[in-house]
Amino acid sequence: MNSRLLLEALQAAETDHASLFEEVRTRSVDIRSGLDNPLLAVHRIEVRQLADQFLTQPIEALPFSAFRLFQVNGSRKEFEKHYFDRRRRLAAFAIAALTEDDAVFIPALEDTIWAICDEYTWCLPAHLNVQDPEAEDEAPRHVDLFVSETAHALSEICQLFKDRLDPLIVKRARHEVMQRVLNPYMQLKRMFGWETATHNWSAVCAGSIGMAAIYMIQDSRILMPVLNRVFEAMECFLEGFTEEGACLEGLGYWYYGFGYYVYFAELLKQRTGGQVDLLLDEKKARHIAEFPQFCFLQENHVANFSDCGRTSGIQTGLFSLLCQRIVEVGIQDGRDRFLLDLRQAYDVPHLHKLERLFDLDKQQGKLMITDSYEFTESPTSITERFITLYPPKVGKEGEIILSASEGQKLRLVYEARQLDAAIQTSEHLDHSGNAETVYLIDLKSVDTARQQVISVTLEPVY
Repeated sequence: MNSRLLLEALQAAETDHASLFEEVRTRSVDIRSGLDNPLLAVHRIEVRQLADQFLTQPIEALPFSAFRLFQVNGSRKEFEKHYFDRRRRLAAFAIAALTEDDAVFIPALEDTIWAICDEYTWCLPAHLNVQDPEAEDEAPRHVDLFVSETAHALSEICQLFKDRLDPLIVKRARHEVMQRVLNPYMQLKRMFGWETATHNWSAVCAGSIGMAAIYMIQDSRILMPVLNRVFEAMECFLEGFTEEGACLEGLGYWYYGFGYYVYFAELLKQRTGGQVDLLLDEKKARHIAEFPQFCFLQENHVANFSDCGRTSGIQTGLFSLLCQRIVEVGIQDGRDRFLLDLRQAYDVPHLHKLERLFDLDKQQGKLMITDSYEFTESPTSITERFITLYPPKVGKEGEIILSASEGQKLRLVYEARQLDAAIQTSEHLDHSGNAETVYLIDLKSVDTARQQVISVTLEPVY
């Protein structure tokens, strides 16, 4: 963005800096009545239960032995459990203090902020090169993913509760944010690796730092160059999406990375009096915002790829905001068809064409998948692999029966004269490191022709 125009927009709204999030801080909007909405009531109950639970538990220490454990044997769970419990505690007490009348949450919030300010570094050991003496010396000032998130959380909480927290707590938290994050970001000559990344880190780190800077720096002439640096990282983040807005990291990281892009964009819009609006100014951002509606298949099941789970919920705050600003959704009865060009997904030089057509008959619950292949020379083999959590067994010729949940059964129908079927099991570790058994169904073509069409149908068994 043009620096002059950005500075003018910041200066025009500079006197309103103190009123950022004013509607929440002064409770001019009745937050509690809003949370009585059935869509949000479950979140309010969950947060209150979590906050009450933390009230009965002491803040766990972050011992040196746990900090060094990753370097000793590669284990990160022991340290990270206590580290993230502190952040969950911080968020739970902050939200409870905003939404509940119980004053007990303010002292608990103060103790949590104080403990986080005491931490040797806000960086995870797995993200810190502790073998490098110079890097270890800079550990308290190393800026990465969760360092940035912590800075954003503390600066926002100080803004929201500046009239309710002890002044010493606010002063110390703001000092730590400046010393650990904003000063290194503004003063270091080198760039951090995430600033040119085309994945979620660039948006989460830059967005968090940008929001912390907006809260912490009122002088527009100091703030402007910080935001320009944030913009450059955000542009790299957007480059990681296709022109149609698809997130190659999957839906889970769309929430994470693009969520921080949106949060930063909204706070920047407020700080500039509405003159700078990244969601409207960046055409690609609008396409990216529409990505989730192409991922959901049925109920909470999603098209999962990359580092994405097979089910996903709806982040109501983010979706509500995007719905107001942009995410319109159309659902049709009858039949849906979806065509993918998958040729570039495989490093096969003589693969000229691979298109996959999904044809869903929503009345009968029947899905036909058709793959069309074209090769410049005969392929050695073609195998269609289906991965499922449902135990499969061979039925009559040309069908495999899947035992789905709650006694339901599905039938995978294929052309037995064209395809040889084989079933095997494999152990899979999910994103949380939990082991689960998956079943692999391989349908191998008996033909080696250069042009082939392979169709299978998945349908319920009544």
